[in-house]
Amino acid sequence: MLKKLLKKETYIYLFSMVRSYHKQLYYLLATRYQPLFANLVTHVVQCPTDVERFEKMLASSTFKASHHICVVETWQQASTLLATYKDHPQVTIVKRQTFAYWRALATSARIVTALPLPLYFTKRDGQRVIYVCEAGRFNVSQTRDFLLADRILADASIATDLHPFFQQKVISSLEAIARPLPEASVKNNYHFFIYADTLKLNGITSSLLNLLEALVHEQHTVTFVTQRQQPVDPTPFLERLPKAILLLQREPSTCYTPLDGLKRILFKLFGMTSRVGRWAFSQRWWQEEARRYVGDTHFTAAIEFVGYNVDGARLTLATSAGRKLIWAHADMMSEYKLKHPRLNIIFSLYPMFDAFVSCSEALREVNRAALNCSDVTFEACKNLVHPHRVQEGLAASTTCVEDGCSMLRTTATKGGEEKRICLDLCLPTGEPQRPEHRFLMVGRLSPEKNYEATIQAFARYVSKGHAAKLFIVGEGPLASKLRALIESLQMTHHIELVGRMYNPAELMKVCDCFLLTSLHEGQPMVVNEARIAQLPIILSRFGAHLDVVVPEGQILVEMDETSILGGLEAFAAGQAKPYTYDPNQYNQSVLKTFYQLCTERSV
Repeated sequence: MLKKLLKKETYIYLFSMVRSYHKQLYYLLATRYQPLFANLVTHVVQCPTDVERFEKMLASSTFKASHHICVVETWQQASTLLATYKDHPQVTIVKRQTFAYWRALATSARIVTALPLPLYFTKRDGQRVIYVCEAGRFNVSQTRDFLLADRILADASIATDLHPFFQQKVISSLEAIARPLPEASVKNNYHFFIYADTLKLNGITSSLLNLLEALVHEQHTVTFVTQRQQPVDPTPFLERLPKAILLLQREPSTCYTPLDGLKRILFKLFGMTSRVGRWAFSQRWWQEEARRYVGDTHFTAAIEFVGYNVDGARLTLATSAGRKLIWAHADMMSEYKLKHPRLNIIFSLYPMFDAFVSCSEALREVNRAALNCSDVTFEACKNLVHPHRVQEGLAASTTCVEDGCSMLRTTATKGGEEKRICLDLCLPTGEPQRPEHRFLMVGRLSPEKNYEATIQAFARYVSKGHAAKLFIVGEGPLASKLRALIESLQMTHHIELVGRMYNPAELMKVCDCFLLTSLHEGQPMVVNEARIAQLPIILSRFGAHLDVVVPEGQILVEMDETSILGGLEAFAAGQAKPYTYDPNQYNQSVLKTFYQLCTERSV
């Protein structure tokens, strides 16, 4: 029976798995159990310039007591080096992806390279990395290598192209490599580590972009970490990412021992609330994982911004940062019960953070009451709004007349395909060409947004003789179900599922009222965007609604169909009063609170 189980394919699979894993395991064990030799210098050479640099360091009096390990890609490439240094007492030549190479990476006190470091490389205490930037080989996307580097060897013309955070590491001569590292200069700006595992186009990522843009505008340094493999295409998000952001795209790590791998699995099953989970916590591996990406970099604050990813939370906790914070953009207990049954594992990590930050004061109280954790510090910081983006959308909104009907030409994504679309702003022939009112909803097509009750209420509103249209902007799992509901209510001429728009403000300009009737929310930024467009708002009394209420700025309703219908009729009767809203003053207040949370000052 054993022979039947161990077929040829099984042997091949096991061999392939061991073959791809053994180098990382060997390297990891070497870093843990072999000493760091202060007299070892590893050079990664690939071209004549690398060889010339290696020979200069070998001849320098600064490195006369060092043993030099020269790493080559192939033995054919190293034929000249082998002939020259075959019997040299201070030189050893090794080939990449061999045990000698992995041992050299793990045990050398200095590593000099112009090539990207292997993904499994983890910087050790006392290990110094000299990264070489040369004309024609400089790649600004190699953020990880620049963060790991203690020194960046570059001439003045290349140094000016580097991010200001890296310019303080630049040296222009080989002799400067051996000098002690200077103490970091004290500056007024901060360095933030911000983690977000997925980049779906929703309210959370919109508020994240607003935060990143604000921090860069105020000349702070931001290292932004996300997963390289995304369930959705991250291109729209990355295109809007400020160029000054230090972007790290994290690969799923396989650089761990079998015991560490077992502990990771057990922790994701049990969390910190059980004896097994506490045994499996294994913070050492996560500290190694943090060093694998950012080396010795110290941050003002490390933030897990999305709040749903166990690995992201643990990586944030493992960084070297003055403050470690985790954000919440919703009623997390409701999220746990409705959509995310593994959130309890993250709940068990909350006491380890300096603060659990909800995106509004009212939401903080909702989370405090629901989670009932006396050892968690609950704080609140609202999301930033992006007034310029809204104003750009309002300015870009253009309408035209076709066959006597008013149309809006814009760009939207429907069914995953982005294309130019033409929205009919009018009602069909036989009804008033100009609707009495146009209503707008923006948000992911998911259950918590309460679209079904709103559509039912709008259908009743139209059946009472109101000539109106409802535009719903967004994509999500309920798209087909909502489309079927609209057809069954014979509302296809009155309700349109627009798809996802890059800038919904284009549509806000031609609408008369904004609806947000969610069952629960964190702090819906789209409401603030609607206020910048000066739209009247019909707002449901979800748990944290008090944090988006302004004087005279909305009609409040409950979440049921009848109450939403009452809100529509109240708007038609002119009960929505004008209001004032200053987004710049609002943003200044939010940033003040954010800095206080990140710098250990009392809020």
